[in-house]
Amino acid sequence: MIAWEQAVEYSPEVLIIMPCGYKVSRSVAEVDQLASNPGWYNLPVLKEGHVYVVDSPAYFSRPGPQIVNGLEFLLKSFTPSCFPD
Repeated sequence: MIAWEQAVEYSPEVLIIMPCGYKVSRSVAEVDQLASNPGWYNLPVLKEGHVYVVDSPAYFSRPGPQIVNGLEFLLKSFTPSCFPD
């Protein structure tokens, strides 16, 4: 885990919000807490629209075939030019 100040300094191009074990509805509810951090509204990624809230238990936190779908989502999020669909 990195400090919030470092995250702002890195100016991410993609932001994926997935608190461990939280479904999308719970994760969305947590965004207000994240947005209370200094610099949140100045992040270019918010203006570019590359912010995603994902279902952590369905695609990332539990072992099983859905992890492949989660990895495909991450690949498409980070390298969209490789996936024209």
